[in-house]
Amino acid sequence: DNFVDAIILSIQKKEANQQIFNVVDSEIINKKTYMSKLIKAVYPRSFVIYFPYSLMYLIVWGQEILCRLLRRPSFLTRYRLASSQKSIRYDSSKIIKELKWHPNVPIDEAVSAIIRYENNVRKI
Repeated sequence: DNFVDAIILSIQKKEANQQIFNVVDSEIINKKTYMSKLIKAVYPRSFVIYFPYSLMYLIVWGQEILCRLLRRPSFLTRYRLASSQKSIRYDSSKIIKELKWHPNVPIDEAVSAIIRYENNVRKI
């Protein structure tokens, strides 16, 4: 919802012409919180196993070698693993300052909406 609001606002405001904006919620959510709030709610029977990064890196490296020997594409590469583990924080200050945009839907509300949607889709 917040992203769609930002798109609509950028279409309506001439200040957005030829501009690039990062659109992210102001609330910070990490992977562990994401897993506990969303994934466990949508898939209650799921479980999460945390691997040390070094062990995961070795597993992915072994998988890359095996896939290369079998002439198959890798499921996951060391590059993608490393990219997924970087701590990156995107900043929405430009769209907030220039277009006066603010996220209206808090993360907890968005997560609840996703859970309701997923539960309804499974009933169909």
